[in-house]
Parts: sequence; structure tokens; C-alpha cells
Amino acid sequence: MKISESRRQDLRQMIAVTWPDFPLHQETLVPLQPQGWDYDSVSIGPWVLRAGRSQASRCHLQYEMAKLETMNLPIPTPRYQWRSNWGGIYQRLPGVPASSDEIQRPDLQFALSEFVSALQRPEHLPRRFDPVRCHRHWRLRYQQLWNEINEWIVPLLSMKQHRYIAGRVRELLGSEEHFRWNPVLLHGDLTPGHILLTPEGIGGIIDFGDMMTGDPALDWASWAAGEMPPEFEERAEFYRWIAPAYGVLRSLAHGSVEQAETALGRWIKLWR
Repeated sequence: MKISESRRQDLRQMIAVTWPDFPLHQETLVPLQPQGWDYDSVSIGPWVLRAGRSQASRCHLQYEMAKLETMNLPIPTPRYQWRSNWGGIYQRLPGVPASSDEIQRPDLQFALSEFVSALQRPEHLPRRFDPVRCHRHWRLRYQQLWNEINEWIVPLLSMKQHRYIAGRVRELLGSEEHFRWNPVLLHGDLTPGHILLTPEGIGGIIDFGDMMTGDPALDWASWAAGEMPPEFEERAEFYRWIAPAYGVLRSLAHGSVEQAETALGRWIKLWR
């Protein structure tokens, strides 16, 4: 998603009205790349603004800002110093987004395993937490995803491709073994693009817009090579495999047919 010039001007005006003491001056609002679907992210000099695009994303951002403030993690995360009901501003973390190849370095793998293990400590779960309810919602989450795939993506597939994708989803939803895990707090989208690298190592972890409770294997799926606990491997492989479906569905939902075709083509190549 791109940020239009009119949206940038709107954000500048919202900042000026909401935080009159913020040092905006003549700073340029530079969109960060890549942009997600749910938030506008722009750099303002040494600062980063995240603004929700919908009521749901703005609500989740309130949770994200408050939760990050309470956790002491081994890798820096955003600390929002300016907050409102529509967005927040934090001091930009050092580094540039990692690539999939870079993240395989043993030192980075170790650092990320330390980060994920710390994030998933039991004390970070909500105070009133029901694991049975979490398991039920997790199953429903992937059942709903499968329903959306059936409605929007399956009509674009051959019969052979349909059978393959249906079989993979049934492997997860049909096995009780895949739901015998202790729920934990998750980053939810710990892909290389949200891991900032400096010459010294990892400068920060960003974009907690999908923070939730669920299967601990999810946060290992996008980056782990040798550090993943063996019992997570099968489920993590499934999460890696199905992740591109979200990009296809969101492209279709926003009318980006060309982007959807490209995303679907990349996903199908993973099936071979």
C-alpha cells in the first residue's frame, strides 16, 4: 500500500493538532517501505509515526503501545513517547530490514532465539487468560482463513492445486496433535523485513501490529534454521507455507488484481 500526498498532509495536520509540542517543524514525512495494509508508517526526522487505517487497527495499536512498555526484551522494540487514539510516535530504531539470507547468520539466529524465548515467557500473557479459549480461537482463525481461501483463491486454481491446498490445511485442522501447545504471546509477523540489522547485529524488532496469543511455533516460522525447538518444526513449516495466502487475499480485497496474481504465482511455486 502507498501513502498518497494528501494522506501525508492529513497526517502532518493530525500531528500538529494532537501534539502541538512535537518538534515537527519542516520535517518531511517519508513513507517507510514496505508499507503494510493496516497502518501508515512514516519517518519524521529521528522519529517514526504509526497510524492505524481502520478502527480495528487503531484499537490494536493502543494494545501494542501499552504492552511494549511493560516488557524488558533482549532486543530493542518501539517505545512510544507520543500517543493518541489514532496513532503513536517512537524514536526510530537503528538498522535496515534484513534479508532472508542475512538472517541465517548463526549470531543472528542465536539473538532471535533469545528474543522469541523472552517474548514468550508466561508472565507476558494477559492477566485473565483462558488457554482453552485461545486454542478454540486459534482453530477458528485458520478455519476462517481456509473459508476465505475457498471463496477467493480456489476459483483461481486448477483441480490438482485445489486438492493439494485442501490436503495441507486438513493436516493442521484435522490433527489434535497440532493443538497440544501452551499458548504464548506472539509478535505475529516476525519476518526478516521487521528485523533491523546494523553492522553490529540486530538494532531492533518493529511492527507488532499482529501481536496476539497463540501457537509458539508461529514466531519461529519465518526465520529459524537451526535454533528452532524440534517439536515446533512441523507446525512452523505449515505456517511458512500458508503465510503467502494473506498477501493474495489482501490484494484481492483491495482490488489489486495484478498484485494478487503475482502473489499467487509466488505461492504456487512453493508447492513444488
